[in-house]
Amino acid sequence: MDPLGFTTHILSIVNTGLSIVSKLRSTLRASNVGAEVHLYTLLLREISDVVLQNAEVLPSAIACLQQCQERLDDLQRVVSASKPQFGSIQLAVSDFRSSVMLLRDIVME
Repeated sequence: MDPLGFTTHILSIVNTGLSIVSKLRSTLRASNVGAEVHLYTLLLREISDVVLQNAEVLPSAIACLQQCQERLDDLQRVVSASKPQFGSIQLAVSDFRSSVMLLRDIVME
């Protein structure tokens, strides 16, 4: 995957993340969680800027980006449930955070 394709995928994840943030902010209890997810979308945007400056994308970064997508999909499922449980939301956010931070570490090396 080239840097432009990688960045396009990141921006797709960011858009989904921002949609989830809107859902999270609609509940008072989850407002801090929404801010946390928003922070990770900002980190992803910064990662995309760094990737665009490089000539290649490491295979480990591609695999990690796929993991970010999967974790965000999990979070979206939890948030979209008819009665989302706050503990489940926190766990899904934690998993998403871990994948974003790993991607950051890989790309920023």
